[in-house]
Amino acid sequence: NFTTRDGLGDNRITCIKEHNGVILIGTRGGGLARYNGKSFSTISRIELGLSGWNWVFGLNEDSAGNLLVGGPGSGLQFYQTGAAGKKGKIINRFGGDKLGTPHVLSTHSASDGSIWIGVFGGGATRYHNGEFLRLTPNEGLLGDQVWSIAETDDGSIWLGTQNGVVKYNNGKISGRLTKQEGLAF
Repeated sequence: NFTTRDGLGDNRITCIKEHNGVILIGTRGGGLARYNGKSFSTISRIELGLSGWNWVFGLNEDSAGNLLVGGPGSGLQFYQTGAAGKKGKIINRFGGDKLGTPHVLSTHSASDGSIWIGVFGGGATRYHNGEFLRLTPNEGLLGDQVWSIAETDDGSIWLGTQNGVVKYNNGKISGRLTKQEGLAF
């Protein structure tokens, strides 16, 4: 068990990702921790472009190996990690103007090269080849809070909202799972 006594910035863990042999741990208040198998270090809130809350909810990487880091009020940062012992840098950023709100909850790098971003209060956004596509309840999403995103082997994207799960494939929402279909709430 690892806690703040071991070097974590906060005990409330929101996401975990392996990146270049290091375990990255997003927290709710302690930013992003790195664990190299022996000790913890923290990538600073300022270096990551996080809001004052210092929460990391969305953590993934794009096809170029850049970290995708997002949290409430922070939007999504494309963070290029530095060489050993060196600071990284933000190479791109999507704010509320692109995502509907800057409150990122989840991210996913899809097999087709697209990046999916789930936000609180704005649904989901797909970014692919420089184009943004937003999905909200108006397009069939079951809620405006997208807490999780997953992809199946056929390339379908599943979006988990506060009211259920939808399947997005071939440019449209084609399936849904709610309490009526047996999901527990």
